[in-house]
Amino acid sequence: MRTADKQYLDAFEDELSSFIDRVKKRAQAKIDAAMKEYEEEERKKRLGPGGLDPLEVLETLPLELKECFESKSVARLHEVLGSMDKVEAQRHMQRCIDSGKPIVSFFLSIVSFFLYTHRHLD
Repeated sequence: MRTADKQYLDAFEDELSSFIDRVKKRAQAKIDAAMKEYEEEERKKRLGPGGLDPLEVLETLPLELKECFESKSVARLHEVLGSMDKVEAQRHMQRCIDSGKPIVSFFLSIVSFFLYTHRHLD
């Protein structure tokens, strides 16, 4: 093999390798962007009437309150809410109502009753 051919082949392989790396990086960037867009669309679909994401609300609830929703225990919910500071309990329950959808559907009437009674018992 001649020196010129070897230099040409080395340069070609370097360029090809660089091109493949750029294509891989660009493909990964496109995949990442598509995943981010998909996740954002899914989050928007979950938003409740108050504009809150029920999953985010559930994750930020105090542990005892979170366990009530996960176990769907009405008795435990009453117990936990009764032991909490009234303002804090109302804030958490209002956030749950504003998130709408999954975590509150079971408790909506109970929560509404709780908020009503606490507002009118002052």
